[in-house]
Amino acid sequence: MQRYPKVTKEHVLFTFVLLFVLPILFYFLNFERIFNLDYLNYKQNYDLNWKQFEYAYSLIESAFQYYKVDFEMFWFFLLSIEILMVVILYNNRYLFVLAIPNLLYLSQGLLGTQVRFGVAVLFSLVIFKCFFRKNIYYLLAPIGILFHNGVLVFVFLAFYLKILLRHQHSVFLRRNFYWVLISALLFVSISFLVGYILSSLGYGYYVGTKYQEGRSMSAMLYLICSLSFLLVSVSTRRLKSRYSEFVYLGLLMIIFSLAFNQSSVISGRYSLVYMLIEPFVIYSFFITYCTNNSRFYLSVFLIFLMFSCSKLFSLNLIF
Repeated sequence: MQRYPKVTKEHVLFTFVLLFVLPILFYFLNFERIFNLDYLNYKQNYDLNWKQFEYAYSLIESAFQYYKVDFEMFWFFLLSIEILMVVILYNNRYLFVLAIPNLLYLSQGLLGTQVRFGVAVLFSLVIFKCFFRKNIYYLLAPIGILFHNGVLVFVFLAFYLKILLRHQHSVFLRRNFYWVLISALLFVSISFLVGYILSSLGYGYYVGTKYQEGRSMSAMLYLICSLSFLLVSVSTRRLKSRYSEFVYLGLLMIIFSLAFNQSSVISGRYSLVYMLIEPFVIYSFFITYCTNNSRFYLSVFLIFLMFSCSKLFSLNLIF
């Protein structure tokens, strides 16, 4: 007799949460075109067949053009792919709930406007989650760069983590501590070459503009608070979540963002990438510290709730 997985109340509730939240998220991703700063560029590239973007994006674009599909359907497809990867990435019900505030925060920015980068980052995170502990990760990870070369830094940090850090143990093991310190010094050194790097990657139009100014005080405060939270998370030998590699990736991402804080376009972009990693960091913290302490759990959850609300209240979402 064939056995089927037992359907629990938690599974049913999670399904209803998905059915309720995902259409809302898609609605915000697919906001009014006149307010979407990048939509017109994507549309012109598609309609005029400029092929000015990365290979994988252009390949998918060409497939739609071959069948004479209009750009609106292509845009709908890209946003749907993002939604699908969000579901795969946060397939744990607790992770998904923790991710909702950040997904809404990013809906009309990274995910709804910078669509190429959004697809590339979500794809890279899904590959990281599914294959990081396997050797095939070295072959799959660079695929994300074919959607947007901006994820080159993500791939570099992931390889660095896989090769050098013992991510299942405390970062304050002597070996790990040295490598984290070396990485921080390396990032700071490279940050002095940011103008040359942007020009060589085809982003020279950012050099000398407002996008090369330092981060705001509120952004720096967020990065410093995140760094402190991450250091507390990795400094314990009790870190036992299966998502520990995300905690270490988040640590490297925040160090990178702080090192490049004088370049708002680089630091800001990878701060947004960290926001997609943050639910895994918070979940790991809960599992490590709060499992057997209900009062502490409640306190941390209330702090998370207040912090999430402060993010959402700072938004000016377009309905």
